[in-house]
Amino acid sequence: MTSASELEQAIFGVDTAGHIDGWLASVVTSRLGTGIDRIEFRAGRVDAVYGLRLDDDRAVVLKVHRPPVGISHLETTDAGLRHLSRHGYPCPDPIDGPVLIDGHVVTVQSLLTRGTAGDAHRPPVRRAMAASLAEHIEILTGIPGGTAALAPRLGPGPAWTQYTGGPWPTPHEPIFDFTGTPAGWEWLDDYAREATAELIRLHSVSPTVIAHADWYAGNLRFEDDRVVAAFDWELIADQEAVLVGLSAGGYLADAAPSPTEVADYIDDYDKARPLHTDGRRAAATAARWMLAFNARCDLSMLEDAPAPGSALHRLATDREAYRLIHP
Repeated sequence: MTSASELEQAIFGVDTAGHIDGWLASVVTSRLGTGIDRIEFRAGRVDAVYGLRLDDDRAVVLKVHRPPVGISHLETTDAGLRHLSRHGYPCPDPIDGPVLIDGHVVTVQSLLTRGTAGDAHRPPVRRAMAASLAEHIEILTGIPGGTAALAPRLGPGPAWTQYTGGPWPTPHEPIFDFTGTPAGWEWLDDYAREATAELIRLHSVSPTVIAHADWYAGNLRFEDDRVVAAFDWELIADQEAVLVGLSAGGYLADAAPSPTEVADYIDDYDKARPLHTDGRRAAATAARWMLAFNARCDLSMLEDAPAPGSALHRLATDREAYRLIHP
């Protein structure tokens, strides 16, 4: 039988995919009143994600969330998706859940099939990403209840958004070990602490907004250099500048952005929704934190030298240049 992935084994506690497939079929039958025609894909970095074609020809994404997960947080994210969808934004429509089934929290959304992957090294794609981030932030400012009411219902966000109390949060995947820093790499701890301290100092230089917590090219699809599908939503609330910077520091799907690419991304966003001077400074600082976090993940897996283009390689060679972005 086909083996379950390491992520699936961690969530379900079983070794074979067949056991999981049977469980998925029973969930779909009980919750959606139909069967599974085929499994289009299995994926996920944090949660187990399944693309399903159902017997009634619907295409859906069923997600099994890795614990701990807050039901209120997922419900608020679904409310945000419904609001975005009503305004024509290219996001999934919630179909079912969040619901607790056999100890697992499950959500079901429509599967987006439009568009193709984009090369975010290309300026038109980068600009489209920044503009689409600005667009959904703007739409979500008008969500019923308002940002102030909904923000407390959102969770702390994935590990890379938890920049306070550092230098490092608990990593988002068990394969990463942040408990000790190898000799010779202590500068990375200091770099992260510096970014954290600066973000705390710049607290409240831009308004609190709600946005996608993992806005990078791997979660987007494009047509004619426009974003036509955005998926894997987890909404978080933070300063607008911080959310822009977290994306700017990790928006590429295949590498870490160079100092110039980070600066260009922040410029692109600023043209869509102005950040002003302190906001741009906060965005650049949040980008440094994001790069440091990704570099710490790289360091956990390091066997020899850092891979060219990785966050660890970028910071090992260019960390001073990142400090010079938008002084």
